[in-house]
This record gives sequence, structure tokens and C-alpha cells, in this order.
Amino acid sequence: MRKFLIVFGIVVAVSVVVTAVILLFLNGMADRLETLVGDMRPVDVGQLEDGTYTGSFEDSAVGATVEVTVEDGRIVAVDVVEQQASPGYQARETVERIEAAQSPQVEAVSGATWSSHSIILAVYRALNAR
Repeated sequence: MRKFLIVFGIVVAVSVVVTAVILLFLNGMADRLETLVGDMRPVDVGQLEDGTYTGSFEDSAVGATVEVTVEDGRIVAVDVVEQQASPGYQARETVERIEAAQSPQVEAVSGATWSSHSIILAVYRALNAR
């Protein structure tokens, strides 16, 4: 019985350490995303030439590649070409918000914050890749 308790204690201790490391990793990623989104400067879409702009963003557990189509100084389409996200967190509403606001500076979708931020940052990079 003593041997079992020792093994059980080791398993519990390892589980606690692994969980703590994962939480610290995810918290660091969340902080990086918040900082990057917060540091974005306004983009004057009206100054962009007509065309399709490609941008991408990737950080640990999330990422996105987008194509942003600009016509007559307006964002007419945002297509998510590729997205690295948890199942069900494709954040389609983020694309709709960007198209409606004509800017990547929109609120993240509740429940899909990290996925939203990856799309927002990919669009921002696309529009700034001149």
C-alpha cells in the first residue's frame, strides 16, 4: 500500500507541474495577442490600391492566413485561407465585423478570442504589407 501511495503522489505532483506549465504558456500567449492587437495603428483603406492582400499571423496555439480584397478604397472581402484554431472556433463573425467596420480594429468574438485575434492580426498585416 505504501508503494502505491508513493507512486500516486508522484503522478499527482507531475500532473500539477504539467498543468501549471501549460497554463503559464497559454497565459503568455494570451498576453502577447492582447499586446499586439492593442498596438495596432489605424489603417487608411482608402489609400490602398485595388487588389488582394495576403497576410498571416501565427503564435503557438493559434494562427491564420487571410486574403483581403480591396476595391475602390473599401474592404469588399476577407477570406480566411487557413486557420489554426480549436475545433469550432473559426470566428467567422470576426470577418463580418472587419468587413462592416472597414478595419481590422474590431472587438474579438466572445468565446473565440484567440482565434479572433489571429484573424485580426493577419488582416492588419495584409493591409500593411505594401
